[in-house]
Amino acid sequence: MVVVHNPEIPEIEHVPVGQSKAKAGTVDAVTIAFYKSDAFKKALANDTQDTWGPILDRFCEHCTR
Repeated sequence: MVVVHNPEIPEIEHVPVGQSKAKAGTVDAVTIAFYKSDAFKKALANDTQDTWGPILDRFCEHCTR
C-alpha cells in the first residue's frame, strides 16, 4: 500500500491514548479518529455519514472478534 499526502484531503486527528477504549494502531482507533475528523463531519453529507457509519461499525466488529 502506498500512502500519498494529498493537500486536498484533510488530516485525520490522532486521538490521544486514554481518550478512547480503542487500542492505538487498531482498526477501531482509526475509525474513531475518522469519525472525529473534519473529513467525516464536514466533508461528507449527513446522508453519506448515515450510510457509512454503520458499515464502518460492522467492519470494526468483524476486525475485533
